[in-house]
Amino acid sequence: MKRIAVLIASVCALLSGIEMFGQIPVNQAKREARKNTTVNEWYTDAVTKTRWLFQTTVYDDKGREIQKAEYSRYGLKWKETYFYGENDRIEKEIHYNSNSKVESVHKFEYDSNGRKIRQLKYGPDGKLIATKVFEYIVK
Repeated sequence: MKRIAVLIASVCALLSGIEMFGQIPVNQAKREARKNTTVNEWYTDAVTKTRWLFQTTVYDDKGREIQKAEYSRYGLKWKETYFYGENDRIEKEIHYNSNSKVESVHKFEYDSNGRKIRQLKYGPDGKLIATKVFEYIVK
């Protein structure tokens, strides 16, 4: 019976990212490995053997994703930058078009449990375009 309780506690701890028995939680270990890193993904056409940069992801000194960009053979398709607030939650995203001009700004609101509850989308002029509301239904 004790073995089952320890097993269940261990599985729950692993799934929730809680440190147990001196091990570093998976999410924390991933963040440590990504600190101050840029990841470039390259695409190679199987027929022409042409290679080009497909996607770039940039991480800050805390291992958080701060920028992502996608490219085509001809250059930038889009880019997003991320800004963090309390508890390492994304507070704001800025979306850029293929000409590196601001296309939209998204701001996020969270509830006391850290769940995203609202996304506000603004145009490049700062005017509110749309609001997205997140609803959590527990069954």
